[in-house]
Amino acid sequence: MESAYISFGINKNGKVVMWLGDIAKLPEPEQYYLRSENVPSDHSIGCEFYDGQIECIYTPLSREQTLFAARSAFFEACAAKFGTKIAHLDAEVLDLALGFNGPVIDSEQTRKQTADTLNRIYVESIDNGALGSIMTRAGLDPKNLGGLKRLQAALGTLALGGDVASLLSPFFVLYDLRVAYSHLGSADSTVARLKTVTDRLGLEDGAGLLAIYDALAAALTASLETLTTLVKSASGVSKT
Repeated sequence: MESAYISFGINKNGKVVMWLGDIAKLPEPEQYYLRSENVPSDHSIGCEFYDGQIECIYTPLSREQTLFAARSAFFEACAAKFGTKIAHLDAEVLDLALGFNGPVIDSEQTRKQTADTLNRIYVESIDNGALGSIMTRAGLDPKNLGGLKRLQAALGTLALGGDVASLLSPFFVLYDLRVAYSHLGSADSTVARLKTVTDRLGLEDGAGLLAIYDALAAALTASLETLTTLVKSASGVSKT
């Protein structure tokens, strides 16, 4: 049987939006399936699907694309300043980034998947060995330090005009979010860790995944953009 395809969108409540005229063109078995999954309308049709097809608005870069571009610019600036790459697993990270979309629903599975994928792209891709070498050349001891602490120390060897610890805070928030969503722990410890996440993002206690994701993506992007500017303009270099 010939395959059928129609355009659709997903609104802010995570519900699929389609045109009835398009559904009418589908094979009957497909129509019956869609009917079986139909839910009462929430009258929310605002989405990229509506903007593109009705308002003729070109879709800007997604927040995920904007964030990843900021990551790339930051690591390029660091490579130029330090004379060595401080990120690795480039092909694997690119595959993850290309296949990742922000969450549209809040579920346990989505929480784990979102936090884990973001952590892989923006934390685990940091090359601990390269940062350790930069620290050693600067007379610092990288022993017992994780990737983010090593990154903080390496950036500290440059004459940056900003508070590196504060600028890297969103990355520590991301790490804690992954621990809260993906690691086995008591309910109390999970709630406590999530509270530190929402506090640092300026959100209310008990904020859900969608609110956390929006705030975190914005914070990570702003941090990377500021750090890139500072690294490029830094007058200091690591000791050799």
